[in-house]
Amino acid sequence: MPGITVEEGQVRRGMALVMLSRPEEAVAAFDEALAREPGHLVALLGRAEALAALDRLDEAAATLGRCAGAPYPDVAVLSAWVAAKRGRLEEMESDLLLVSLRTCGEAYLAPHRRFLRAFLEREAPGARTGDPETSRA
Repeated sequence: MPGITVEEGQVRRGMALVMLSRPEEAVAAFDEALAREPGHLVALLGRAEALAALDRLDEAAATLGRCAGAPYPDVAVLSAWVAAKRGRLEEMESDLLLVSLRTCGEAYLAPHRRFLRAFLEREAPGARTGDPETSRA
């Protein structure tokens, strides 16, 4: 059985570093994988997640832009998280709607929406979320 490729090894390393809350090192691992395979979707998503954890939101959004058109809900969920961190609520809702259209619907979307709204309240108290139950005037 053949071993894994160098880029796949770097992606796995990057994902482990993200889980260990070591986003700076994770970005470097993902960058190494992307230098070998520029369109590696998992490396792009991992890089975007690590950048968002570092609050390098413009870079995270640009990295997610390279995933445009990928038919995976993770892309839209991560895009929604970055949009929420940037305070772009309409963009967040749009990304979450895309997730609901590509998956099993509201049952999948509801927990993500609640998480992002809770995140917004913690990061930007009083932010308008578009939800009459949780929005503040």
